[in-house]
Amino acid sequence: MTAHEMPDFSSGDTTDIFKMLRDIDDLDSDIKTLDKMLKTKKDALGKLMEEAYNLMSEENLQALNLENKTFYRNFVTYISVNKEEEEEANNWLKAAGFGPLFKETINGRTLSSSLKEKMENDGEVIPTNLFNIKTTKRIGIRKA
Repeated sequence: MTAHEMPDFSSGDTTDIFKMLRDIDDLDSDIKTLDKMLKTKKDALGKLMEEAYNLMSEENLQALNLENKTFYRNFVTYISVNKEEEEEANNWLKAAGFGPLFKETINGRTLSSSLKEKMENDGEVIPTNLFNIKTTKRIGIRKA
């Protein structure tokens, strides 16, 4: 039987199977729609945070309290390995003393925080051909 042929269900009721398949298709479609909506919301949040950051910066405000929350300016630096240069990047990391980070894989957040600390504390220059370095303006939120 090919994928396009209908199976022979002459021996039983197919109602439950077809309902399940419709439910699977509906859920898969819902997930795809929600993924698109989430991406759109994240993009909008990023743009709004950058605008708020810039306005707070222009007004020389580091933080503001609103409705029992503190909104504050900060920078978040994300660093990841360029996939095309992964082997060379891994060799550089090991030579630069980051060998203990290696397990089966390197956690992205651990990589970012370790390299960021090395850049800030030791003035280490991270090779931009090996790593993607992205610093974004963010507004953090915490309970006041």
